[in-house]
Amino acid sequence: MTKQFVVIEGPEQGRVFPLANGALVIGSSNKNTDICLNDPYVSRLHCKIEVSDDRVVVNDLKNSKGTFVNGTQVTRHDLHAGDVLRVGNSQLRFEAEANAVPANAEGVVYQPPTWLEQLPGQTIGPYQVGGIIGAGRHGVVFKATGSRSGQVVALKVLAPDFPADDAELQQFIRVVKPALPLRHPHLVALHGAGRAGPFCWLAGDYVEGQTAAHLARRARGDDNEDEEEEATDWRIAFRLAMHVARALSFTHRNRLRHANITANNILWHESSGTAKLNDLVLAEAIGGSAMQRRVQEKKLLAELPYLAPEQMDENAFIDDLSDLYSLGVVTYEVLTGQLPYKGDTPEDTIQLIREGMPLRPTKHRTGIPADLERAVLKMMALRQEDRYSSAAELLSDLERIGETAGEKV
Repeated sequence: MTKQFVVIEGPEQGRVFPLANGALVIGSSNKNTDICLNDPYVSRLHCKIEVSDDRVVVNDLKNSKGTFVNGTQVTRHDLHAGDVLRVGNSQLRFEAEANAVPANAEGVVYQPPTWLEQLPGQTIGPYQVGGIIGAGRHGVVFKATGSRSGQVVALKVLAPDFPADDAELQQFIRVVKPALPLRHPHLVALHGAGRAGPFCWLAGDYVEGQTAAHLARRARGDDNEDEEEEATDWRIAFRLAMHVARALSFTHRNRLRHANITANNILWHESSGTAKLNDLVLAEAIGGSAMQRRVQEKKLLAELPYLAPEQMDENAFIDDLSDLYSLGVVTYEVLTGQLPYKGDTPEDTIQLIREGMPLRPTKHRTGIPADLERAVLKMMALRQEDRYSSAAELLSDLERIGETAGEKV
């Protein structure tokens, strides 16, 4: 009998993990787990799954976050088709051949949306839709090819409940249009956007590689096999910060703010050592929409550690400096393998962010240049007036740090 987990909620939403007979460990350690989830609320070794021909059992590994099945905390529990396993902020639905009525933790029947199954092989705008390369709360990203140009792109197709009305569509058009002509080596370029039938879509650069979230796993030591590779970690984080700072300096000059920088929307091309900032205008393009409100709570839980303090107060003044704060968090995470603020609950994380007292990166890992550590902490300053005044000022300081360290980026 074929068995698998499908991630139906969480940062890895859309991923499928086949289950072979034997013991499988779920956690956040890329090196020591069989199913690795990029979820800040998943423990390094969270739970173990025992799979046999006629039985699947989940065992909690005494983590501080707890393991839940259909909303109930468990230590050891038999899984049945349709059960939903929750670890951290991720929900994984257990599927088997006999699974006819899958349900989520609230007992609501969950089935893959029919629109998702129909799209591969179809044409959306000028693009032929290929396979899925990513999924999120707002839609799905496909590898696609221009029907006439032959250009390969990453095609983000938004869920069909967007736009809910003409006002949402007009906002989408108004926000996306100024971004279309923008080109920068460290920005994922938009090659087109539009609406085809019930779908709004955006076509951007197809970048082979990984995200900053994978670099953070490496910094934790999950992927490092020798000390020489570990010693280069701060340089990777430095390069990433430099590249994204250049992109932000460019976009801010063009009066565009990202407002949603996380480790998952910074792409890293390993062979060239190049970072690119993705999803530049998406947050504003769908801001206030019914779709955004539908996913807001779960989206917030996943992205909470990257938010600037002022982004948690709806009455606060939010400006370009929030982007610098979020870049500081990602840089800190890639440097150390740890998020600067991570409580046991979302409320604890919010409190830590508002207190604004992270451990210095060198408390997690030695060998980080003092000037780079200072720059990261300045990006993440609690008060906006204590951060760099602009991306251009940050970039100037990073360039000086690079020259001092002999790193030409």
